[in-house]
Amino acid sequence: MAFTLNCTATAMTDTTRTAGARRAGRLLTVIGLLAATGCVSTKAPQQTGLMQQVGVDVSAQRARMESHALARNFMATVELTADSIARLTDEERVRYNTLVWKANAIPAIQVSMYHTDPMISFVDGWSLLIQMRQYFETGGGRDLFGSQQQLAVDALTDLEEEALATVESVGQAESVDKTERFVYKWADGHPLTNNLYLRESAVQAVAEFAEAESGVGLSALGSLTETAADAQQMALVLASYAPKQVSWQSELLIAGMMDSTRVGSLLQAIDDMEVVSATTEFVRVTPGLIAEERAAVFREIARERLAAMEEISQLRNEALLQAAEIMAAERTAIMADISRERAQIFRDIHGLTKQAFEETRSLMNHLLLMVGLAVAGIVVLVGIGLGVLRGRRHE
Repeated sequence: MAFTLNCTATAMTDTTRTAGARRAGRLLTVIGLLAATGCVSTKAPQQTGLMQQVGVDVSAQRARMESHALARNFMATVELTADSIARLTDEERVRYNTLVWKANAIPAIQVSMYHTDPMISFVDGWSLLIQMRQYFETGGGRDLFGSQQQLAVDALTDLEEEALATVESVGQAESVDKTERFVYKWADGHPLTNNLYLRESAVQAVAEFAEAESGVGLSALGSLTETAADAQQMALVLASYAPKQVSWQSELLIAGMMDSTRVGSLLQAIDDMEVVSATTEFVRVTPGLIAEERAAVFREIARERLAAMEEISQLRNEALLQAAEIMAAERTAIMADISRERAQIFRDIHGLTKQAFEETRSLMNHLLLMVGLAVAGIVVLVGIGLGVLRGRRHE
């Protein structure tokens, strides 16, 4: 039985690792094709519209780096703290809860911290961090880890202080205070209520907060290059955590299988001294249970692979649509510039032609005046000459 479980877990891990690698490869291929398109503008703005509205003093690239750093630290803190609690406890229930924490919290972190705008990613992840700390400290998860509960609370508190220090280092004092009050107020109003870490996203609330602070709506969230970089980062994170996720989910499936109604009936039968028949039944149904769980895992892997392919196709279509819109806008702008320049040229030619006609007419008038004066002078001279000749003849 142990050999069968190990083989199953190994097969699931290898299959998932291959699927994750293919998913990352496809994403990187799409990103490379988009970046290689010469007609797409990849010049990134210094800040996104949300960063300008909230009052952040750093560039979008710096904010994106801080958001990715918080995401990595958040996921690493959850994993390492859960493993530490599992090693320090003797309670099987606590070990199971640490496994549930890792398996469900890390995907929730990935969903909350890989938005297009770096400020939205940071604020949404920061709010999740506060919600998780409150859930373990005073909420429904305050008894999940027994005597090691404070270890989880302290780890999340330290990371929460680091997030606040990061915000204080990149923002203006007034905007930092407003943002901090907003995040803690939103987290207090939306507490976590389940160990699946399903929650309402803070994206809409962040957009409304920025609009209320600046008086304008949320503007463009970033360039095509930044979107591609975020997609690449997400692909790398998913690829690195995919084997672990499959392993954790497999352990949860096996734990759930061992706690099922059929196994409970088997244990009851053993308690009733029906050892031989119950053991035979257990041996008979266990391979079937394992096969069912393995088939369920493979179906889930296939579903995730199809979902990833659909997501890649959607990203590609959106990127191509954005590129077409950019080219259409640039073409319209170029044609408008050409029309304006052509009209200006015609106006200049008309002005030059009119000026030439005016100058020509002035010259002709001057020439005719000079010719008239010359003819009049000649007539006067001729008259004088004729008068002189007549006088001589009379003499």
